[in-house]
Amino acid sequence: MATPGSPEYDAESHVSIVLVPSVVFLVIGPLAVTIRLWSRLRTAGKIGADDLTICVSLVFAMACSAVLVVACHYGYGKHLSTLTVNNREKALMFFYFSQFTYKISINATKASILLLYLRIFVQNQFRLICWTLLGFVAAFGTATTLASIFQCTPIPRTWNKNIQGVCLNTVIFWYTNAGFSIAGDLILLVLPMPVLYNLKLPLNQRIALMLVFSLGAFIIVTSILRMTTLNTTAKSPDPTYECQATMWTVLEANVAIICACLPMCRILLAALFPQVFSLSTSRTGEAGAYGNLSKQRQGISNNNSTGLVPSVIKSNMHSSVVSGRRDSGEEYILQDRSERGAKDDESGGITKVTQFTVRYDDDRSS
Repeated sequence: MATPGSPEYDAESHVSIVLVPSVVFLVIGPLAVTIRLWSRLRTAGKIGADDLTICVSLVFAMACSAVLVVACHYGYGKHLSTLTVNNREKALMFFYFSQFTYKISINATKASILLLYLRIFVQNQFRLICWTLLGFVAAFGTATTLASIFQCTPIPRTWNKNIQGVCLNTVIFWYTNAGFSIAGDLILLVLPMPVLYNLKLPLNQRIALMLVFSLGAFIIVTSILRMTTLNTTAKSPDPTYECQATMWTVLEANVAIICACLPMCRILLAALFPQVFSLSTSRTGEAGAYGNLSKQRQGISNNNSTGLVPSVIKSNMHSSVVSGRRDSGEEYILQDRSERGAKDDESGGITKVTQFTVRYDDDRSS
């Protein structure tokens, strides 16, 4: 490192490591969510609570990136001693704004993933776990956001230490938040795997689904990398220059959004991996040969709409048919209600279809 006060020292800058990802994800983040919403509307005809929640996450992730762009304008990423007093305070103030917008975004993404699980999976125990985790995420997200906002009393002391007051221990606070966040991501990653593995699908389909839902591993990696830089940023006497943790903050929030969107982008996945998520592959057979496919309903809800679960759809005008609904997004196995009672509806089954088509793509009724 150059000697403080030298021209080389004054020229040193970490602005690009914050500015570049902030600007890039101001484009990529909205693009990912737009593709998700388009895919969902095309396959299901409507959006759900998980889609709305990811939109909330996107808004705050974009706000985080935007305020960091402004912070860089005032010198965030440069040595503190090279900034004017006004620019120093402005840079640290906008960095302060990024802290709580990041926390809202990352917790909203977790909530969106849990809401997706609640829409897809039907087991009572699994859903109870999801609701419990959703409550914890809401409570923890609220607490950590408020703690970020009021980390110093008075608040302006956060960016101007000349103001008398008190502040939280930043090191402990940041590490506690990061630890809980990583633990939550790990739980969200592991939670659906047993259900997905036990689906009555070909092995390659199950593996593909598990890989798609395993994209959360990238969130964990970015969270851990961010955690390794927290101590340097929190304890540095040059907080505007030692901003590596801020770079990982931007990456973590936006990678989380992208990973949360990909399982919903059936059409995009089918285009990238046609052998796994085919939009046209189909085959026909006798009903008796595929009757066990109805057991999928033990793990998958009729109301999910990821477009990744196979379907059995109607192929003739027989009064007892297996059909998919336009509003379900994911096709599902459902016998004609006129020929069975509510109790039968719980177990599902195929009883009178003489011929049908198994498709892994189209969720529209024939």
